[in-house]
Amino acid sequence: MRKVFIIAEAGGNHNGDINIAKKLIKSAKYCGADAIKFQTFIPKNLITEKNKVVLYQKKNLRKKMSALQILKLCELKFSDHKILKKYSSRMGLQFLSSAFDMGSLDFLSKTLKIKIHKLPSGEITNYQLLFEHGLRNHRLIMSTGMSNINEIKNAINVLAYGYLSFKKRKIKLPSKKILKKNYFKKAYPILKKKLTILHCTSNYPAKIKDLNLNVLKSFIKEFNLDVGYSDHSLSLITPVIAVSLGSKIIEKHFTLNNNLIGPDHKSSLEPKEFSQMVQNIRTTEIILGSSIKRINDEEKKIKNNIRKVLVANQKIKKGEIFKFENLISKRSSKGVSANQFWNFIGKRANKSYKKDQEI
Repeated sequence: MRKVFIIAEAGGNHNGDINIAKKLIKSAKYCGADAIKFQTFIPKNLITEKNKVVLYQKKNLRKKMSALQILKLCELKFSDHKILKKYSSRMGLQFLSSAFDMGSLDFLSKTLKIKIHKLPSGEITNYQLLFEHGLRNHRLIMSTGMSNINEIKNAINVLAYGYLSFKKRKIKLPSKKILKKNYFKKAYPILKKKLTILHCTSNYPAKIKDLNLNVLKSFIKEFNLDVGYSDHSLSLITPVIAVSLGSKIIEKHFTLNNNLIGPDHKSSLEPKEFSQMVQNIRTTEIILGSSIKRINDEEKKIKNNIRKVLVANQKIKKGEIFKFENLISKRSSKGVSANQFWNFIGKRANKSYKKDQEI
């Protein structure tokens, strides 16, 4: 079984402070994460002045702020990204980020050259961004919060067309007419290597009743691609269940302190909880083990003492017929397996047996 890839989602929990970001990276490493993920955006390219602050942000901020002010609080400069990527590498963590606009995607792809990209849930209908991920042949983790199955299919189709365009080295922009065609089957070998679909419930924090983890089984049945789970709940059990349902990636929001001011701190795990989550996942991987049913070494040692053999239920003379009354199955250290019971019924004994003697 491939090791589950665990992402500590720092998001904007650095509050725009590179020193806090470094502490998040260091702490995520000590907690056992495989990767740290940030968010890359240019605030003026992400929202208009009409963009509203959502309810959970109002609750978590504890003071009145505009949507643009919130973004600036959570913003890291491009120069910060370079420093943090190097620091992550030194700490032995993979550096990931989600691009929210084309300028940020260019930076992550061309300048930072990150190996794995993340598409945030809110960008699943941003076909320009999706197409560019495919056109650049990115390995992509795609979150699916706030979307239905048809929107996910459409998003994958755009991405598939991008991958095929990269392969052909022929760029034809994905018009409405072009996207009417289904490219999934043709691009499937590429998608299988490049894409992981994350189930996600985009509430902060997400309520247990809204998690619907069985969606993971639906994704596997519908797409036969790698799946994972971006967990916005505060439960430590949820990621374990997601892994048992086939998740190859677990992403969880991560903070140094739930009491810090910012939109996501309240819906994130602190280091102690995150570390426990990682331990739970690693234990679950051991518990799940292999899909091959085999006898382990300890079972082999006790098997002969536990399984039953054929035994004389009463004294049996040589030539006497084996029947229900004189043949029984009991545990013993040796003898003919109890699975041969029916083959002995009606046959004659070729020797005499004492009561309780193995056949």
